[in-house]
Amino acid sequence: MKSAQRIAALNDAAQKLGLTVGTTVADARARHPGLVVVPHDPAADAALLDAVAEACDRFTPLVALDPPEGLVLDITGCAHLFGGEAALAAALHARLA
Repeated sequence: MKSAQRIAALNDAAQKLGLTVGTTVADARARHPGLVVVPHDPAADAALLDAVAEACDRFTPLVALDPPEGLVLDITGCAHLFGGEAALAAALHARLA
């Protein structure tokens, strides 16, 4: 028997519909017939995470990947260059938004 396809990630609109990661695609489509489902592409996800990590290099030289969707930035000794941790966080958020 083939295992059911499951939702791996959601955009804001899907979250507002009450869908959750792990829901079967069939169940999600039954509840929302107009739902658009895009096949999961782990290679594209990894490439995007690498690109985001590269964008974080301007904030700290110590950026580590924490797949599948995380990064660890060691900002020790860097915050003062941006006017403090809050300012660094704001600049990082602006850069990635």
